[in-house]
Amino acid sequence: MSHMRKEIAPAVGWLALGNPVEAWAVLEELPPEDRARGDVLALRVEILLALHRWEDAAVIAAGLLRLHPLDADARIYLARALCRLGRPEEARRHAEQVSILRPDLRLVMLECADLERLW
Repeated sequence: MSHMRKEIAPAVGWLALGNPVEAWAVLEELPPEDRARGDVLALRVEILLALHRWEDAAVIAAGLLRLHPLDADARIYLARALCRLGRPEEARRHAEQVSILRPDLRLVMLECADLERLW
């Protein structure tokens, strides 16, 4: 989120401080037309993962992928959620795609606790 808009910066901060509930509350205060922006949806997925709401995270991450099929971050989010949902084969397919799209993210995936069972 290098080009983060200022209105979601507080949510990013709350999430970094380990308070996903407050992060979610910040996003809920956004105008309805901003809630469907890609950066907001990606942050929602990160918050849902932090809240261990795997199914909800998977649904939003899959939606992000439909909009942006080459989005490596969305694939990582989806792989993490699928892995936690006990669907490692689907998760592995997405992780392998990330390795092709963005080889530089392979180490990030290897260090991700949500993806441990894939390796």
